[in-house]
Amino acid sequence: MKLRYFYLTMVILVGLTSITVLAQASQVYQSEELNFSLSYPEGWNVQALPEGGVRGIALTPSDNDWVIVYLMTLNLERDNIPLEEASNSILGDLTQSYPYLSLVQEPAYITVGDGQGVSAFYKGVDTASGMQEAEIVWAVVLVQKNLGYLFLADAIESQFDEYQADFNEIIRSFKFSPKVATAFAPTFRSKEQSFVLVAGDPPLTQKVVNTYMNIVEFALKFQMTEVQKELVTKALIKEYKEGTPEERKDLINIEPTWDQIASASKEEREGLRIVFAQYLLGEAQKDPNDPLSAMIIDVYNKTNMILVQDTPPFTQQSLEAFVEMLQFTISVITGQEHRSSQEEINEIAKSIITAYPTYPPEVKQFFSQSDLAWTIIRYAWSQADEAQRAQIIDQLAQLFFGTTKDNLMVDASAKVSERMPTATGEVGQAELLAKQQELMDKQLNFQMQMNILNMQHEMSMSIINNMPGGGGMVYGYEDSYGTFWEY
Repeated sequence: MKLRYFYLTMVILVGLTSITVLAQASQVYQSEELNFSLSYPEGWNVQALPEGGVRGIALTPSDNDWVIVYLMTLNLERDNIPLEEASNSILGDLTQSYPYLSLVQEPAYITVGDGQGVSAFYKGVDTASGMQEAEIVWAVVLVQKNLGYLFLADAIESQFDEYQADFNEIIRSFKFSPKVATAFAPTFRSKEQSFVLVAGDPPLTQKVVNTYMNIVEFALKFQMTEVQKELVTKALIKEYKEGTPEERKDLINIEPTWDQIASASKEEREGLRIVFAQYLLGEAQKDPNDPLSAMIIDVYNKTNMILVQDTPPFTQQSLEAFVEMLQFTISVITGQEHRSSQEEINEIAKSIITAYPTYPPEVKQFFSQSDLAWTIIRYAWSQADEAQRAQIIDQLAQLFFGTTKDNLMVDASAKVSERMPTATGEVGQAELLAKQQELMDKQLNFQMQMNILNMQHEMSMSIINNMPGGGGMVYGYEDSYGTFWEY
């Protein structure tokens, strides 16, 4: 399956829906002092904020006094504060300064330029200023070294939709100056966006691969496992290396199409998603033996293969994500890489399918959203320091086993000791350690199955959302305001 053809078809499909991005001519504003640049539509004006106060700029359309975008720089307490921590502080200060504003859409990660920010929406009526109509404020927080950057896109409710494309252009175009770009907060994908996978003109970068992953996930409404990500990466590398110069350019030129999708209205995007899903499946079925085609077909079948019909249903894709998540959990708890056997996977599946109808709603939600939970765990782990990872391990032990890591290991070790043979000599000791690890893995798998069948502790997405580095956020696909569809 050639992803280059996917790009060409999407260009046609997006064009047929009359979706346009940056349809107006754009102008560029650059601040050497504050180390950023951004573009803004023609007909908008830019002014520096008054001296003596917060440093930043204000952007306004020349024909409307009720619409404004502020970009303010705020000093943070220390260098390199995590994005989540900084956004919690800055957005908290915002609601204290403007108590009439109420949060209407929870904080969520969004892509800004080549990096990441945190987005939230607020609504309220400023009666103290004589306002009678509610205003909507879109707040976006970015972090660079010891500075926080706060966007506030503000319009009265009846005009917000009219200007949302302009807001999206201004905020999405924000970039740090090259000399400080490396300090920008990491993106959601594990590798840096600029990482070159294959040198060339133009090169194949991680950003291009991430964009294809975003589109496939968007079309099929799922979160890729690590195995699936690796397969897509290998397919793109192979296609790039085997392609002609023109084919390579077509393959690389995917980002504008994704930008067009991201800027479409919610209704248009849902229509595009359905069309893309049908296109992906149709192309994959033409060459089902191709590894990428096989993955597309497999994901489509799994996301539509309901193992337990309930509210919400439990699918094959959720099961496989849960197994990967469990394998990771056992690995970080024991300090040894763990891979479940097919027999163990079958037993886990049987346990979940048997017990699923009896679970309370929050537990059903967790199992049905295992692909999302696994994505959040991977991100939280990649952002966490050593102390935070210790916290995550305890949270995973609590999530899967209903106890702390230390208590779990004491209990499991006691049961393993009962079944351990004795050993003599150096060879015997090595065999003993291998046997001990094997029995420990089996014991943890067994305890997990018992927990699944007899759920006596909280297993919910709230535990996942409170992990260091990934907590307190809402995850999903970007919506028409430039944030994303919440899961």
